[in-house]
Amino acid sequence: MSIESKTTAKAFSKDTNFFSKVDALRKYIESRTAIDVIEHSKICFSFGLPYLPKIFQEVYDKKVLQAIEHEPLTAATISKLTGLPHKYICQVKRRLVKSGHIRVSHLDRCPTTGNKNVQFLIATK
Repeated sequence: MSIESKTTAKAFSKDTNFFSKVDALRKYIESRTAIDVIEHSKICFSFGLPYLPKIFQEVYDKKVLQAIEHEPLTAATISKLTGLPHKYICQVKRRLVKSGHIRVSHLDRCPTTGNKNVQFLIATK
């Protein structure tokens, strides 16, 4: 066996192991309601991974999109359903509106807080 094939196989097995760790991290994040930002790096390191903030972002974006998939909801209602902090829902909203994944469907009274003229968000198809 040549040196080249040995190193290629080793690199491939390392990449496969990395992706399995990332999948395990993703499943762990999905199983939790919300994880404090301060804990993100510690959790990544516990899986033997460097700090991967994009993984947390992707999982939380997915949770928000799933919450508003069928009906328009306010940020406060999404926060109540997903367990994500309201402030973070607003950050996710800004990012998803810019990318075109969600839009504001209308303004109305929030069923969760009772405030008037609150944006109701819905996923774009």
